[in-house]
Amino acid sequence: MASEKRAEFLEWLRGLEYRVYGLPVEDLVIYLRVPVGEAHRLIGEKAARDYTTRRRDLQEASREHLAAAADVYDQLAHQPNWVKIECTDGGALRTPAAINEEIASVIGARIQMPIQAVR
Repeated sequence: MASEKRAEFLEWLRGLEYRVYGLPVEDLVIYLRVPVGEAHRLIGEKAARDYTTRRRDLQEASREHLAAAADVYDQLAHQPNWVKIECTDGGALRTPAAINEEIASVIGARIQMPIQAVR
């Protein structure tokens, strides 16, 4: 989808969600960013699921689809109420504990009180 068409669609979607349906605007959206190649690999390690007999569903099987979805989320992540957390460091997955610490820090900074990560 061309950038201008995507922006137009996202504006329409915001209008639908927040003005038409009256949904509250999120105070904070935490985007856990995983590179497409790593996401594709991790999807392949998932256990069997009820809705498909395949290892990857239709969208998960397509790296192009995953890349396009990542592009949209990367664009959305520039909004003031979004925070992007990189889940890899130097190509390797960060530990869940390290990601959790960063999430707790982001939330704590937004509510201006310390939040301890769940261990």
